[in-house]
Amino acid sequence: MVIINDAMLKKNIEGFYEKYCKSYCKGAKDIEYVAAHNSYQTAVKHAIEFNGKKKEAADCRKNYEGKIIDFLKDKDFSTEKIVKLMVDIRNGYRNKGINDWTYGNSQKWINMAIKYYLVMTLKNSTSSLTISNVGCEIAKYKYDLFPVDRNMISIIKGDLKIKGDLKTFSDAWSKCDDLKKFNDYWDNVRPEIKTKYSVDKPIIYEICTWTAK
Repeated sequence: MVIINDAMLKKNIEGFYEKYCKSYCKGAKDIEYVAAHNSYQTAVKHAIEFNGKKKEAADCRKNYEGKIIDFLKDKDFSTEKIVKLMVDIRNGYRNKGINDWTYGNSQKWINMAIKYYLVMTLKNSTSSLTISNVGCEIAKYKYDLFPVDRNMISIIKGDLKIKGDLKTFSDAWSKCDDLKKFNDYWDNVRPEIKTKYSVDKPIIYEICTWTAK
């Protein structure tokens, strides 16, 4: 059962922070580093086989982790900038011979980094963690997406009225190398969330439906 309300949002922001952020923040130079570094571990590490390209993969990780840190520090999480970074990361890995890296991997790393960053920022905010306040805070960053993964695809399939093939997304997110499919999915999901729950920012829906593993 999907529950989208202030209490669930507050509970899951605090739960995500305690489980995935708090211990890493101690001694860290900035939250952008924690966000970019930890999002790789949880979103990418187990989705790819590097097929003898571990050095190249390590070099790519270092390079693009730095780019994500810079992206977060810029505080403009608009879709245009996210898609541009997705393309940059995907092509960078492919150019190093890591051919199973997809747009799916790129979007998960970037969007999870944004989620980490927002959770840490919101947890340290003096404002109460209501849908209204959180929505206003997220709007400052122009962020309208969410991480696409197996859990979200499953929740959306059962809860929202998504048309056609996009209802199931059909592909494993980590294997999907179709940029248009991700853009179409976000474009179709966003208005459905707003219509059903009066929530403008889909990351609020994602946070409310998140459960600790």
